[in-house]
This record gives sequence, structure tokens and C-alpha cells, in this order.
Amino acid sequence: MEDPQTHEPLLVTPRELFLAIRYSDVEKVRTLLDNGADANWRNRRGDESALEYAALMGNEDVFHLLFLHGACDTGDYLLVEAINGGNLEIVEFLLRRRTVTQEMLDSLLQEAAHDGYSEVITFLLGQGADPNVAAGTKSNPEALARQHGHEEAADMLRTASQSRRELS
Repeated sequence: MEDPQTHEPLLVTPRELFLAIRYSDVEKVRTLLDNGADANWRNRRGDESALEYAALMGNEDVFHLLFLHGACDTGDYLLVEAINGGNLEIVEFLLRRRTVTQEMLDSLLQEAAHDGYSEVITFLLGQGADPNVAAGTKSNPEALARQHGHEEAADMLRTASQSRRELS
């Protein structure tokens, strides 16, 4: 079997799958999966799956391709990686598959604030995430956004926080 892009022999290895995911090469991911690559591959340390890595890279097509090839939803860490990847469609897809708690929404809002993903922040606020909560040992979402240089996200969170306080 040859690689359809390079016409060289196709290497179906975890490294090739990792690189195809990293570079959002949808066709290469598809070819590798169709030729036996493991959609549930984990890195050498075992701390990240192919699906988690695709969520982090934020490529919706690669993510769904892995999912369709049997990649397992690995739980909350997958959702955190999707937040860190900033792809709203992946975040929405994963949240639809879960029982969502207030604590989860508040924690995810902090992740999104840390990375400054305004679109994801807006979605989470719309789902009921509380902009005034400092989950765990972290600062509140507005402070996190400012601390990491995401002024637009911080301003959005300040406005949401003020509105929520006024409604209380």
C-alpha cells in the first residue's frame, strides 16, 4: 500500500498517525485508519490518546474521523483538551454526550478563560457557567483571562459577572 499523497510506501505506525493529527492532515488520518492504524492509540507515556490530541489540535474533521473509527471518549480530560483546542463544535459535541454539572461548567469556563477563547466562553456562559466562581484553587475566570493577556475575554467575563450579580 502506498501513501496517496507521496506515492511512497504507507507506514501505518503510531508516529505517522500522531503526525497526521498534528498537521490536521484529514486524508492521511483517513488512509492510516482505513489501513489498520489504531484510533485508540495512546502516546508512549500513556497520558494522551489520539482523540485527545485531535481535540487539542482543534481540527473538527480529524476529531470526528477518529471518533467514527472507534476512538473512545476518554472522559473529562478529553473535554478539557477540546476547550484548550478552542474548537466550539468539538466542545458542543462532547457536552451533548455528558451529564453536565454546574461544577463542570464552572471549571470549563476557567479553562476557556485561561486560553482566551471568546467563542467557547460565550457558549459556556450561555449554558449557565458562573463567571463569579473560582473553581478549585484558581482565580476567577476574569482574573485568569487578564493574567494571560486575553483582554477581550476578560472584558466579556467582567460584563457577564456584573450582569449575573445584578440578577441576583
